Amino acid sequence: RYDALFEEHGALQRKFRDLSRRVELSDGLAEQVDAWRSAYTTSTARMEDLSLEYADLKERIRGFEAAGLDPEERSKWQRLVAQREAEVQATSQALRQLQDVLEDGAGTD
Repeated sequence: RYDALFEEHGALQRKFRDLSRRVELSDGLAEQVDAWRSAYTTSTARMEDLSLEYADLKERIRGFEAAGLDPEERSKWQRLVAQREAEVQATSQALRQLQDVLEDGAGTD
């Protein structure tokens, strides 16, 4: 009788250890998902800011072109727009990657 109880006790301890390990892993994954979501929110906000700035810069250039902007000044503004456009594209790509990670993570919940 005691041997059977001892075996059952050992089996319950192993099961408890396994479940505890799984809970720890799950908690760690939940923290990672929260971090990714935070990064996604930050990236989305940055993307919106860059998009607005980019649109404003393009509008300024159109205004300068209509007013006959100095070629050197025009070149400076075009470089700035190109730089912002590159930032918008890089942020957009990073946002797509974050979205993919979040969607993959949502599938494992």
